[in-house]
Amino acid sequence: MNRRAVLTQVAGLSGVALAGCVSNGDDTGGGGSGDETDEQTATNTEPPTEMPPRLTDSTIAVQNVDCGQQVSEATVAFESDRVVITGTIWAPDPGWTATLVDAASKHEADKLDVTVGVEESDEDGMVAQCIAEVDYEVTATFESAVPGTVTVTHETNDGSESVATADRE
Repeated sequence: MNRRAVLTQVAGLSGVALAGCVSNGDDTGGGGSGDETDEQTATNTEPPTEMPPRLTDSTIAVQNVDCGQQVSEATVAFESDRVVITGTIWAPDPGWTATLVDAASKHEADKLDVTVGVEESDEDGMVAQCIAEVDYEVTATFESAVPGTVTVTHETNDGSESVATADRE
């Protein structure tokens, strides 16, 4: 047999034999038991998952307080980085105002729960003796994305009532 041909075959087989011993850069000393996992991770072509919505701020602004009826309603608008809720909640008289009781984002459920209540205003003076309609706007600002579902609850003297549920399109 030709000596040059034998050396070429031995060199080729040595390269194949050593290929399984080359480190992938992981110096954890795992002994090679995770080779299949390392290959799968290196060739994973799935798109990155979207970050879950993270609530960074929530505010309420009272737009108007006036005599009216026991109205309890809300609408939800989804924007790129925030959710805007406009609504009307009733109060015992115009001496009361709307307050943001809670705004809680549930990451695992892709949901925002907002609770609006009423409380006596700090303003002194005479108030009309009538049921009040308090118009408000709640703004909830998010990092990464807005949640997929928003539920709005009103708390009044009559208890809690879910007044709106909206899904992002």
